[in-house]
Amino acid sequence: MLSSLSNQKLLPGSNAWDRRTQRPQRKASARGSRTVYSQAQLSQIADLKRQIVQKAGPKNGLDRSASVKQEIGGLIKAVEGTQQKVPRSNLQGTHWHLAYSTSPGSSGGKLGPFIGWVEQEFPADQPGKYINKLDLGLLKAKLLAEYEYVADNKINVKFVDITFFLGPFQLNRPFSNSGYWDLRYTDKDFRILYTNLGNVFVMEKMDTSKMDA
Repeated sequence: MLSSLSNQKLLPGSNAWDRRTQRPQRKASARGSRTVYSQAQLSQIADLKRQIVQKAGPKNGLDRSASVKQEIGGLIKAVEGTQQKVPRSNLQGTHWHLAYSTSPGSSGGKLGPFIGWVEQEFPADQPGKYINKLDLGLLKAKLLAEYEYVADNKINVKFVDITFFLGPFQLNRPFSNSGYWDLRYTDKDFRILYTNLGNVFVMEKMDTSKMDA
């Protein structure tokens, strides 16, 4: 049964997903309810996530054509549809990188004509704070911000300051702004969120054990 399911594209919401894998069930817990998946569903979700990352490519999807972005958008909606209730996750001490974004600005990795690598770190020793890092090679930037859960699927964010690095030189300045994240999907290594501006961000967890100290 599982082997036959793994060879099919069972998108959430389709008849095949509903009939053959059954809808994800909710299981009671101390915090309320959580979604429980079958092995077939877990395999399908993993495949959808892989497709998003592969289609986005190394430049966060910003250099992709409109048709490819539309495909990625469909895959994102498919992943979102697999989670009946977004669980609250403990972000403190975790490290992520941007896999895909619709943001045209520096949050999406774009500065002028350049597109760089974006990371998001929630320092273990700084509860309630996170750091966005943009690496464009010679030019780098770090944005310090504060965050607070106001619901399991919503986080308020407030920017504190931003530091630019150009070779041995650096410039720090206050950066006062605020907004929120609307969380649409969360698991141990993948997050999909929408900002108050409507931009989509897909974050993939990094293996910090393989990172240089």
